[in-house]
Amino acid sequence: TTQNLGSVTLTSGIPKYPVLTLGYSMNIAKGDPIEALNNETKTPSVGISHTLKMTTLSINGQQSKFKDKTGVSSDLKTDTGNLGLSTRIGQDISISGGATLSKTLNIASSTETTTGSYSLNINYQNIIKNKLSAAMWGSYTTSLDNPMETTDNINTTGTVELTYNLRQNLSATIGYMMNDYKDDISFANTYKENSGNVRLSMSF
Repeated sequence: TTQNLGSVTLTSGIPKYPVLTLGYSMNIAKGDPIEALNNETKTPSVGISHTLKMTTLSINGQQSKFKDKTGVSSDLKTDTGNLGLSTRIGQDISISGGATLSKTLNIASSTETTTGSYSLNINYQNIIKNKLSAAMWGSYTTSLDNPMETTDNINTTGTVELTYNLRQNLSATIGYMMNDYKDDISFANTYKENSGNVRLSMSF
């Protein structure tokens, strides 16, 4: 098997202005014999990001086209968009989040699979100065196809942790985690999980 991968990226760098990034990649795979494996993937992309004081915003998009010249696998076209945001509130609170939307079209079956992924992270230091801190993070993911209706699920996760510094090199953490998965196609795959943890951390 021979695989050739080529890519090019152009990035602007003008101070105080948004950063623009343009990219293009091509991946070609060929087997021996070539009738067994012969495909290519072309992916153009564009992104822009900007930082203002303590806040950074980024937006990215790309389109990936997969073509199987042997006819064994279906050709695919995938459009993906991403939005990311990170910021600080004062010196002790940091927040970051993002959203990714993706649509994949199966050319042969005309089936379109849509996936959405959303995340949020919050860190709060010095609730009690040099003693107590908190961290919270979670995600929400959906997947749905049309018109085949073989995929329809939602996954929600979340975690909360409190950390208390007992000494300079010793801390205790208590946490709670949840995981909720709902599958509207295969109901047997649906589940909910709740768990907690307590741990001690020591540095040397």
